[in-house]
Amino acid sequence: MQPLRDTRRNNLAALVTQTGGQAALAARLGRDRNQVYQWQLPVESKASRGIGDRVAREIEHLLDLPSGWMDADHTSAQTQVPSATAMTDGTAHATAVRVAADEPEPGYVRLPLMDAHVAAGMAIHNPQFTGEIVAHVDVLKDWADRELRAPIGSIRVITARGDSMVPDVQDGDVLFVDTGVTRYVSDAIYIITYAGRPMVKRLQARRDGSVLIRSSNPAYEPEVVSAGEVDQLHVAGRVLVAWTLRRF
Repeated sequence: MQPLRDTRRNNLAALVTQTGGQAALAARLGRDRNQVYQWQLPVESKASRGIGDRVAREIEHLLDLPSGWMDADHTSAQTQVPSATAMTDGTAHATAVRVAADEPEPGYVRLPLMDAHVAAGMAIHNPQFTGEIVAHVDVLKDWADRELRAPIGSIRVITARGDSMVPDVQDGDVLFVDTGVTRYVSDAIYIITYAGRPMVKRLQARRDGSVLIRSSNPAYEPEVVSAGEVDQLHVAGRVLVAWTLRRF
């Protein structure tokens, strides 16, 4: 039997995956992201922090998990964690993030959450959505039809990292991306790779055939892709919706 500290850390890692990343889980718990990061660090790390009894019970309470859930081994069990309510057009829509292999409930559609993080700032890995599906996001079909307006089979869910797209995209936001869009079609926010750097940016075409790569955060300067270099700008998908989860 593994030590309780390891069990809690493993369960926390599962929650991080299911909720869409450390920032998303921290928002659900009303904690700083750095705390979640420290809880996940190996014991041998000097910055590692254990999850005590009080914190374990608090996590269970805030995520509507059974008392003692953090202390049990769930390696082979199906687990469902209710997500925060997503507000769109003033209407609340309950969703769920699952790692179980069961079918979605009636009225819901299932979208893959990819092992991919796209940079709104620094370049990071895997923007082509060829990585592993680590979980699934179940959303109301009515919401998906109204807000996504794209073939469900082409939608992938990833997590944004960085602050260059603030306020449009926050660090830790869950992004719904239409991977069927693989070229510039209009001024919008895309997942792109340019000069080997994957990122989420707004693209704007210019009259001379060049393309402007823009950040929403004015602290970041725009970048111009000349008409002769546009073929080096690769579009992996168009961002349709960003979910920001925060606790107040």
